[in-house]
Amino acid sequence: MLARPNTRVTLDMSGIKRLHSDALLLMRAVMKTAARRGNVGGNLPTNPAVTAKIEQSGFFDGFAQPPADLPPPTAMMLSASRKRVYSTIAAQLVRFAMNNSSVSHDVASASSQTLVEAMTNTRAHASGRSLGKRRGRGRRWYAGVYRRQLNEVFERASVSGRE
Repeated sequence: MLARPNTRVTLDMSGIKRLHSDALLLMRAVMKTAARRGNVGGNLPTNPAVTAKIEQSGFFDGFAQPPADLPPPTAMMLSASRKRVYSTIAAQLVRFAMNNSSVSHDVASASSQTLVEAMTNTRAHASGRSLGKRRGRGRRWYAGVYRRQLNEVFERASVSGRE
């Protein structure tokens, strides 16, 4: 369905009661794919806590028509999607993780190698048809890094440090 041009896609999130950052990354990948081919729309969850998490996540960054009056993001999301293997994109995602968390150099190096391997495998094996007919073309791969900022914790730490 998403492969057809001018397809109308509506994401109904009204019934979502809980939402994990992995789901946000996946939904963002699907919505960006749909936006390339057609018209994308949807609604936000009726649960105010889940809506706040989506709005504050940076989920809508780069969308043509994001919801009005979004608060500044309190989380950072970096994602990429291509059909070819790009070690530079893997390095960019890992660098983002290293700059925003306590990832060791060894873990970062292994993560970068794993991302390149996943891109390669997707390109070589995830054709959706017989490998003999489409070998080497592959499907689009998606990768993302999500980091939630902990401003409240830092504010509390600085307040308690003054006492």
